[in-house]
Amino acid sequence: MPIEMPVRSFAIEVELAPLVVPSSETPRWSIIIPVYGQHNLTYTCLKSIADTCAGNAIEVIVADDCSPEPASAALSMVTGVRFIQNEKISDSCTTVTKRPRTPGANSSYCSTTTPLLPVIGSMR
Repeated sequence: MPIEMPVRSFAIEVELAPLVVPSSETPRWSIIIPVYGQHNLTYTCLKSIADTCAGNAIEVIVADDCSPEPASAALSMVTGVRFIQNEKISDSCTTVTKRPRTPGANSSYCSTTTPLLPVIGSMR
């Protein structure tokens, strides 16, 4: 039986203020966000993670596919996130899976256009 998810509208953040995203040294979940530019959308996605995942053992990885302005620079006000700069476009999956650090027991790719909903209880 399909799970019904609530529909939640969101506004793209215009002001990029300091933001702390929860992170854990022993994550149960790795949330991987491939990006190319559109830093306000990425910030909005990260803000939804910060608002939704507090208290969860997660790590958030932003995999930048050669954005003209690197995400790590454009989003320098965000802490708790690992930024990976890929060497070529569309290299996110390969780069993230080859990283030396052990990811969480579960990994999920997140689109910058899909903020997380407050149904993350199963992540605990």
